[in-house]
Amino acid sequence: MATASCGASITCAAIAPVRLLKGCGSRKLFRCGYHGWTYALDGALLSATEIDGVEGFRPEDFALVPLRVEELFNFIFVNLDPGAQPVRGRLGELTQQIERVPSQA
Repeated sequence: MATASCGASITCAAIAPVRLLKGCGSRKLFRCGYHGWTYALDGALLSATEIDGVEGFRPEDFALVPLRVEELFNFIFVNLDPGAQPVRGRLGELTQQIERVPSQA
């Protein structure tokens, strides 16, 4: 069974989600195609371009922030609020209705 995880970065917020979801396979790191910053799978910033000479730059201040990820009915939901109720709990009766629909798999 595959697992999914997600992270966000202020520097790559608009571009990273599109780049990370393109294609398939497995990676040991993620690189933003726009900024060229490279992140480990745990979200740690491994390298950053264009930062030479930037006083006080600390890579740990630019790690990806973990986001809550849930899979439900073959959809992946990403929630920016770690304290939010799970998706299944928010759908109410819709969950039971969807479960009655025959699978196309």
